Amino acid sequence: MGIATSGQEPSSQRLLHFLILLALISFKMKHLLSIISASFFLLHVAAQSSPSKEKVHFSSINTLGIMAGGSGEGMAMQTINGVRYKNWNFGIGTGIDWYGIRSIPLIADVRRSFTNKKYKPFVYTNAGANFPWATGDNYSIGFGSIETNYKPAFCGEFGLGYKVSFKNQTAFVMSAGFSYKEIRVEQISSTGIPGFGKTTSSFEYYYRRIAVRMGVNF
Repeated sequence: MGIATSGQEPSSQRLLHFLILLALISFKMKHLLSIISASFFLLHVAAQSSPSKEKVHFSSINTLGIMAGGSGEGMAMQTINGVRYKNWNFGIGTGIDWYGIRSIPLIADVRRSFTNKKYKPFVYTNAGANFPWATGDNYSIGFGSIETNYKPAFCGEFGLGYKVSFKNQTAFVMSAGFSYKEIRVEQISSTGIPGFGKTTSSFEYYYRRIAVRMGVNF
């Protein structure tokens, strides 16, 4: 994905590329904090290593999307805010995902454009935590009751996109990729009869879908 240059690559850029690879490999929920921490460190490295003619710009990517998969279709809103340095974008994102069980993702996002011209194809990937936005269902059955709790889990996405730049650092962006999210549900059942304890059951929902997004990059 890099662009060939003459001579040796500066050590700061080699460090930047190495850290980006580490961030992309971290596709497990237990590494969420590492992903976010690495993203902020990448922003710091880019800001410190950039010469005066290569400025670091603030970047805000705001999109609406459609998700389609085995569980039907659903809408999604997303905002990713961070910095743009040369052909790289680093940011932290959130939004609302209505596919399946409604949820709010919190992700670290990395993007790489292949040109500095007006029309820019790019690749992207992101990963993070998915927080269900659902009300627990609590109801009674006879003397007993059932309590439902939703738990956060992993989410991620990767794909291709196209960016059309306008004046004043504004651009139209569209992308298509593979998206994945998990939802964990815990149900606690109680019979209400003395001597009989509670029973806990766990369920996991895995949503695999195609994500098509369009929006504006400031």
